[in-house]
Amino acid sequence: MEIKNMCSVLARIRPRLPTATHCTRRCSGVSQQSPAKKPEIKIPNRIDRGPTDILRALSNTIQTDYTAPHYKYHDDPFLIPLSNIGKRTFALAKESGKKAAQWIMAQNAELFNARTADPAIPAFLPKLVFTPDSKVTENDLHLAIDGARVEEALQIYDIMQKQGQTVSLEARQALLEFLSYFNSEETLPEEFIEERWFLQFQKKESRQKKSWNDAGMAQALFDSIKEELQEGPALNKAKCALLRGMAKYCQADRGWEMYKTMRSAAEPIDVDTYNQIFKLVGFVRDTIEKRSELVEEMLREMNANKVKPNIGTLNAILDMMVSSSGQSQTKTFATRLIAEFKLLGIKPSLASYYHLLNIFSRDRGPKSGVLQEIITILESEGPLEIRDPKDTFFFVTAMDVCKNSLEDPALARRVHNLLLSHNNYDFIGDTYKESIYYRLFFSLLINLEPLDEFMKIYNKYVPNIYIPEPGNMEDIVRSIDLHGSWEMLPQIWSDLVVFDQINRDNLVTAWFNTAVKANVVAPFESAVSQQDSVKNLYVSVEPDDPQQILATSFYEAAKHYWEKVASQPKRFVNKITWSGVNLGNCMILAVRANKYNFAVKILDKLLDEYNGAPPSVESLRIFMKRAVAENDLDSAVKCIVFACETGFAEAAMLADELKQASQLKENQISKINSALGIL
Repeated sequence: MEIKNMCSVLARIRPRLPTATHCTRRCSGVSQQSPAKKPEIKIPNRIDRGPTDILRALSNTIQTDYTAPHYKYHDDPFLIPLSNIGKRTFALAKESGKKAAQWIMAQNAELFNARTADPAIPAFLPKLVFTPDSKVTENDLHLAIDGARVEEALQIYDIMQKQGQTVSLEARQALLEFLSYFNSEETLPEEFIEERWFLQFQKKESRQKKSWNDAGMAQALFDSIKEELQEGPALNKAKCALLRGMAKYCQADRGWEMYKTMRSAAEPIDVDTYNQIFKLVGFVRDTIEKRSELVEEMLREMNANKVKPNIGTLNAILDMMVSSSGQSQTKTFATRLIAEFKLLGIKPSLASYYHLLNIFSRDRGPKSGVLQEIITILESEGPLEIRDPKDTFFFVTAMDVCKNSLEDPALARRVHNLLLSHNNYDFIGDTYKESIYYRLFFSLLINLEPLDEFMKIYNKYVPNIYIPEPGNMEDIVRSIDLHGSWEMLPQIWSDLVVFDQINRDNLVTAWFNTAVKANVVAPFESAVSQQDSVKNLYVSVEPDDPQQILATSFYEAAKHYWEKVASQPKRFVNKITWSGVNLGNCMILAVRANKYNFAVKILDKLLDEYNGAPPSVESLRIFMKRAVAENDLDSAVKCIVFACETGFAEAAMLADELKQASQLKENQISKINSALGIL
């Protein structure tokens, strides 16, 4: 039985076993050949990855969706802000909510005891409250410094002093550098990005304004270190920290005096301190010749002391030279400086190019081709890298040069394409700079490029990326008028409503003037007889006729404007006034859209009140002719009386036209003669 089972197993595996002939043939064929080498396994070097590198790689596979709002807004069509003031209010309100939450947590810290995160996230924990009896250590001081909390650091240091604790020299040096950097003033927390952005253009720092706090804690801390250390590297380090702070906040007198003292004593000065001292050159020297000589002297001094300059040195010197821009010596010196630093292996950053643009492309100065050269260099370099805090000023300045100095739309598109390539859009800066950038870009294209090309850009970026300012919208309306592209007017009016800009009288007036010009002339306006006028009382066209659609759209705009003004609260701050010109244009649009009753309401409002200039004579003539066609002679007489009271020289001519076109009653003729002063 066992033998039988073995035979069956052999029968099953026999087809898998090679035959003797096959084995002999294979062996004879490879008997003299060496065995094949095993492939060598090479393990690649480890690449350091950040915590978000995978997410960044995934995001790079998706193109930018220009139809989607910014991620900081709710993804809800009813909650997405579509005006500049709405975006600003939304962003600041969101951060205000964060502040309120932090305040509640600080006031009721005992209620937030849950620790769900492991390890704990410091940002989600209530802030520590220190009292004069609190037990604090140098570790608490270093934590406050690392968190950029100025007031907390000062409070901890004061508690340690009152409790008689000894603060090490290293801790005091760190605190001195910290206070010198922030000028002993509390800074806005890093998480409040929107508030920081909007405060930038409200509190612009002046180049010539001293803001250093002479009586601040930084000076007292330095005095304590100086009293303890008469000389040595530690004292020199403290001097450099204090000098950097005074130079940064334009304390020119004391800062420059301290620099000269250190130079006379041959005390070492590091490169970061030199970079801040270069900013003081503009305060101590008043001409470009003296400034350039002093800069060269300081650079030779750095070379003698074996202090290697860096990109901060280049940018500090260029920033200082901007105050002397407009002079040929400044341009020559800036060009030499860039060349010298390139020989040292220091490549200019975007901030360097930003300063060069300010030097070479001043307002009302001769046109310079430096921007073309800069863009050519940047296009060949690939992705841009952040190397200076002012790198974010480059693109908005470059677009300003394209618009106001060169008036070159082709170069502006090159600048814009560079901004959109790689991750360069990070250099647009904050929301305020982004708004200025697109305002300049739109203004340049709308004035110097075909309207169709501009509208491609407009439809791509509006409204989620950029909301055009009223000035830009007015330029768009004028361009539509120039090109005769009347079909775009309804879209522009819809955007004016959405952007909350119909309270801009000049903009609305420009739109209505263009709409009146674009509208079809009603048949009765050129009628040769009363019979023809009655026959062509209404525009007889197909409902889908483009002209009829436009006329209806214009009437809807006029009606919306009327309702908007009429529904305003009495005590509204920025009220829209009843503009006489706009009411006259609305009356024309209503008449031409066969909405005569609405036109009568507008006339009654004109008789009651209006502000600014009166409506045009043409609007009164069009209404009068339509009133005659409607056999509403009383309204026609009101029109003549209004023209007389307004002081139009054409009032008598309008009266004659009315008398010839209709059979007036005696009382109607009497009203006209009385208004004209005819006895």
